[in-house]
Amino acid sequence: MIYGWREREEVLRLFEIITGLRMNHNYIRPGGVAADLPDGWRDDVLRV
Repeated sequence: MIYGWREREEVLRLFEIITGLRMNHNYIRPGGVAADLPDGWRDDVLRV
């Protein structure tokens, strides 16, 4: 059970970088998204 926590934290960290929130990902909104992706997001995704 503990083995998956490290990966979970990496995914939540990535969500926090992209959306600004760890658990409530209110990112996609009517008419588009809340904000542009931050610089370096692609490298973070590939690292995970």
